[in-house]
Amino acid sequence: MVTAVDAADIAKPVAPKGGGLWRYILVRLLLIIPTVFILVTVVFVLMRITGDPITAALGGRLPPDQLAARIAQAGYDRPLIVQYLEYVGGILRGDFGTTLTDNRPVIEILLQYGSATLELAIYALFVALLIGIPFGLIAAYKRDRWPDATLRIGAILGYATPIFFVG
Repeated sequence: MVTAVDAADIAKPVAPKGGGLWRYILVRLLLIIPTVFILVTVVFVLMRITGDPITAALGGRLPPDQLAARIAQAGYDRPLIVQYLEYVGGILRGDFGTTLTDNRPVIEILLQYGSATLELAIYALFVALLIGIPFGLIAAYKRDRWPDATLRIGAILGYATPIFFVG
């Protein structure tokens, strides 16, 4: 059965589905929170797999009584859940603890060397944008043809292959 279609129904604009770019950016920014939480948890677990970090770092160089005193001072003799909650609580307060080797605050080291890392990350972002946006436009324009396939393969190889510069 065929129905008559009103000309006004044909002329109605179709509203785009989804929220567009800003919604995508917002979702990605919100995903930073669970990603950092998971990363912090994984680092904590990996540091505790071998026991406590003090024994792993200084086990053969300190007498047992000094080693036990350092472990108690750092709180590694408490239950693991208590250590984890204190670890996460310290990070939320901006207290990243002290280094095992020279007892310097970690925040001091981050401030000293973090600017070079931040500078490198910003330069890497600019390079990625300068290369990624034009190549992404080419791949989108030539979708499912050889330029798209070539750029996809190149992107996967570039992303998955470590590059070492010898200076």
